[in-house]
Amino acid sequence: HIAERGVLRRMSDDKGSWMTLGSPLFLSDSPIVEPTRAPALGADTDQILLEELGMSAEEIEQLRSAGAI
Repeated sequence: HIAERGVLRRMSDDKGSWMTLGSPLFLSDSPIVEPTRAPALGADTDQILLEELGMSAEEIEQLRSAGAI
């Protein structure tokens, strides 16, 4: 039943392919959003520190040099 409804999805990216579960809910007027792999651990650190916390590149480098990130 899961496969018939399209909930079980085969995904692939530059790291390989895998099976995953999509949403079991389908709304008639909503597009189906393909699940994606989560970013690698730490991949968004600089962007978050810069844009969300307003830190400077120098402050981020100090944290990195101290081993905090």
